[in-house]
Amino acid sequence: AQVAAIVIGTSVVSLGSGKKDTPESTYLGMFMLAGSLACDGLTGGVQKRLKAKTAEKNIKLKAYDFMFWTNLYMLLVAIVAAFMNSEISAAIEFCNKDS
Repeated sequence: AQVAAIVIGTSVVSLGSGKKDTPESTYLGMFMLAGSLACDGLTGGVQKRLKAKTAEKNIKLKAYDFMFWTNLYMLLVAIVAAFMNSEISAAIEFCNKDS
């Protein structure tokens, strides 16, 4: 219910902002929002199942374990996306400039 309220609220604000977005960008945004929510739902279910299986083996996972692996996979996906969009060189240049 909370997720649905967030999605509806975000959609109403985005679509009613008065900006003249193209239909393609609006559909792409909605597709990405739906994909993000699907991944969030998938992640929660997988983590619950993993927690139950590790409890059977007397292994206690901490929240940091889940955060580490989630963030690692997010990093890998971001790197792949940056390569696919030819943005990796700009990202490396930005990091080198500000270091």
